[in-house]
Amino acid sequence: MSLGDLRLHAVVRGDIHTNDGWGSEPYRARKRPAPAPGGHSTALRRGYIAHYRLNQDGSLDLVSYSYPVSGPPGHDPVGETFEGDFWLVMRETAFGPRTYIPFRDGKVVVDRVAWVFEDSPFPSSFSPWALG
Repeated sequence: MSLGDLRLHAVVRGDIHTNDGWGSEPYRARKRPAPAPGGHSTALRRGYIAHYRLNQDGSLDLVSYSYPVSGPPGHDPVGETFEGDFWLVMRETAFGPRTYIPFRDGKVVVDRVAWVFEDSPFPSSFSPWALG
């Protein structure tokens, strides 16, 4: 399955038409990342990077966390396979329109007819020119 230039920005559950397109709630892995021992950096607000793998059978694994700014080098293994229904929130750029890829019963829906493509990264009532 080719995703082109799309990059993962979030894994969410529920209605993607709520919370300004970020779903009803984030998908919460059983193993949470460790708190950043040395604080946070503006370059990496969360303090960690989650590493995922899309398997040949269509399942999604959370492989590990890494803490490049504040933690020890290397990876903190997780090894969790996501279950149930959820969405990958993908973007080509940090502020570009989102593409939502559905998972049903823990497997990716490959048929792009089921994917949701955002026309604009901003709600119709939002004007970036009104920010100043």
